[in-house]
Order: sequence, then C-alpha cells, then structure tokens
Amino acid sequence: MLPRPIVLGYRGCPLTVARRVVAGKDGIHPSSNDYDWLGHGIYFWVDDPKRAREWAGNKDDSPAGVLGTAIDLGRCLHLADRNCLEYLREAYERVVRSCEQRGVPIPVNSGKRFGNRKLDCAVFEAVHDLRATRGLPAFDTVAAYFVEGGELYPGAAIRALDHIQICVRNPKRILGWFLPPKN
Repeated sequence: MLPRPIVLGYRGCPLTVARRVVAGKDGIHPSSNDYDWLGHGIYFWVDDPKRAREWAGNKDDSPAGVLGTAIDLGRCLHLADRNCLEYLREAYERVVRSCEQRGVPIPVNSGKRFGNRKLDCAVFEAVHDLRATRGLPAFDTVAAYFVEGGELYPGAAIRALDHIQICVRNPKRILGWFLPPKN
C-alpha cells in the first residue's frame, strides 16, 4: 500500500473542463483504451499538479488546467506489493494462453517510451477478470511507480519524468474535486 490510504491526485485537462467538474456540471469518464498503462479507469498523477499541467499542455487553443481530487485507495492493486506482482504474473500467463487458443498475436507494448501499452493493459484487465472469476472483491484502484524520461543527471537511475500514477477503477473512491492554485 501507499503510505496513506487517501492520496491527492491530479489530472491535466482543459481549464474549462476542470472548472465544470469542480462545479458539479460535468464528470470525468473512465478511459477504456486498449493501450492504457494500468488498465481501464480514471488516471491521476499522485501529489504532482505540475506534471499534470505539463501533460495537459495547451491543446485545441484551450488553456491547460489541473483538476485535483482526494482519492480513497480502498482495495488497491499496488505494484510495490510483492503479492500484487504475483497477480500480474498469473494474469500474463492467462493472456498468453487466451491468445494462443484464439490464434491471435499477444499484444505488445510499443511506441516512444512504450506510450502504447497494449500488453500491460491486457494483463491488468486479466487481473480484474481473474478476481471476478474467483469471486474475489474487485480492486478499487491501481497504483504504480513509472520510470519515464531522460536521466535526471548524468549516470542517474532517476528519470526526469518519474512519477506515481493511480488508476481509479471504482469512481466512488473519488472523495471530491478541487482546483489547485494556479488554475
């Protein structure tokens, strides 16, 4: 688990969207792309509004905004937990068997810095399917540390864009929304 059960998450989006969500006029919809890193859900950077703003950039001539939230992690599939990693290994084997049985290629992660994570997404979705098949409670959230970007300094194992990401699968774990400073 993360050191605390409630974390602050930040999501980059157009400023108009952030304001509408905080005002209760709109919601954030879960992503269900076949390339989402941690499977399907709503994604946030943990404790890093600056990274969320950088990711949002200025798209479609809309000023970048940041949407903040408090997240109760609930039942969390946390990748720093060895038991959770075993779920992933078993799920990977299930994905491989399923692809072989159907005669389709195993999904692969590809693209710049593995931005297209089809294999990872398939494995995470298989984890959730395995739990449902076994009658186990669903994971509410998924938490992972990602190594991303170039070396922070020469010879560093730390990268310039390293971060912790949360994927919220159960939107009821989102306790509330706020606009962080600079919005």
